[in-house]
Amino acid sequence: SLSATTRHGLNRGLETLLQVLDALLSAELEGRRRQGRFPGWHWAPGVKVWGQRSRSGDQTLTEPLKLHVRDQPRYPWRGVMVDTARHFIPVPALERVLSVMAANKLNVLHWHLVDAASFPLHLNSLPHLARLGAFSANKTYSRADVKHVVSFASKLSIRVVPEIDVPAHTASWIFGEPDVVSNCTHVLPASADDAANPFKRMDKLALDISNGRTLEVVKLVMQEVTELFPDEFLHMGGDEIDFRCWTTVPHIADWLQLNDLTPTQALQEFFDEVFAEAKRLR
Repeated sequence: SLSATTRHGLNRGLETLLQVLDALLSAELEGRRRQGRFPGWHWAPGVKVWGQRSRSGDQTLTEPLKLHVRDQPRYPWRGVMVDTARHFIPVPALERVLSVMAANKLNVLHWHLVDAASFPLHLNSLPHLARLGAFSANKTYSRADVKHVVSFASKLSIRVVPEIDVPAHTASWIFGEPDVVSNCTHVLPASADDAANPFKRMDKLALDISNGRTLEVVKLVMQEVTELFPDEFLHMGGDEIDFRCWTTVPHIADWLQLNDLTPTQALQEFFDEVFAEAKRLR
C-alpha cells in the first residue's frame, strides 16, 4: 500500500516503489547470472535471493521480505540549474532532464533563460528581443514551449523557477533594444585570459540605467515571464556588475552626477523598482 498527504508525496512514493521494483528485477537477474555458482548471495529491498545446489542441479531461490518505507525530504529545495541562454537545450531534452530529476526526487528546475550569449525566450510584447537576440530562429522557446515544460514539470511535482539576468549579462538585449544597453565594449575583464575571450567580454555589457526606456523594457519582460511561470519565485540575476560600464560611459556618468548617485546607489534604486514590480505581479 502507498499513502501520502499530498500529490507530491504520492509521486515521491511512486518513485520509491519503482526503485524497489527495479531492485527486485536486478536481484532476479543477478540470481540467474549466479546459477552454477555456490554460494550466490544477493539482497534487494523486499527479497532475498541465493543460489542452492541440489541433486537436480543449481537453483535460484527467493524469499519475500517485509518492507516498510517511511520517507520525507531532508531539504525542501532540491534543485538543478540549466543554462539555455549559453547552451540552447531543445524541449525534448528538457523533458529528459525533468524525468531524471523526478527519478532522483529533485523538485526545482532553475531555468536560466536569458543571459549575455542569447535571448531565446519569445515574448509577445517584445518579439524583437528573441528574433534578433537568439542564437538562431530555431533556437528559441515559444510561449507554448514554456507552458508545456512548466506543465510537464508540474505533473512530476517539479517547480520551475525562471531566471532573467539583469542588469549585467544583457548583451543579447542590444540587438533588439540597443538604447537600453550600455555598449561598453571598451571595458575589458581584468584577467588577460578573460579579455581574450569574446564571451567574457560580452558579459560586461550592462543595462543603461540612465534611460527611462530601460525599466519599461525590464517590466514588460517581467510581466510576461510571470504570466508563463506560476512559481512564487522569479530570479532577476544581479551578479557580476562592472560599474565601469556606467562610470566610463559619458552620458551615464553625467546622469549619475546629476542625480547625486554612486553606482551602488543607482543599482539599489534599479532593484527597488524591480522588486516593487515583482511584488505587484505576485
